[in-house]
Amino acid sequence: MPAKLLIVEDDELLFRMYLDAFKNDRRFFVNFVRDGLEAVDKLKAGTVDVIVTDLCMPRMDGVALLRHLRAEGVKTPVLVVTGFPDTMGPDLRRELGVAELLLKPVDLAHLKERILAAVPSAA
Repeated sequence: MPAKLLIVEDDELLFRMYLDAFKNDRRFFVNFVRDGLEAVDKLKAGTVDVIVTDLCMPRMDGVALLRHLRAEGVKTPVLVVTGFPDTMGPDLRRELGVAELLLKPVDLAHLKERILAAVPSAA
C-alpha cells in the first residue's frame, strides 16, 4: 500500500521537482499544497502517513503549521526541508515533534528513504 504523503512547498521550482520525482513512484500517494493554510485544509479532508514541509512560506509558515497540528493533537510524522536550519533549533524540533530536518537542496532519493522510514506502518 502506498504511503500517503502531504508535501507543503511554495517555491515553484521545488514544487515541480517534487511533482516530477513522485508522480510515477508507486510507493507514494502524494498531495501537494503551497502553504500551511492549504495543508490544514487538506488534512481536514483526511489523514496522511507523513508530512514534508518547508519552513518559510506565505500565509502560514512551517513552524506555525507544526504548532497548529500539534495543538490539534495530530501526531503525523513531519519532515522539515529547509534552507534555513538555524530557524529551527533542536529544542524547537523536539517541542514540535519534527521527525527529521533535511537541508536544501535535498537529495530526492534520500528524501524518499527518510519518508519511508517515518511511515508508521513500515516500522
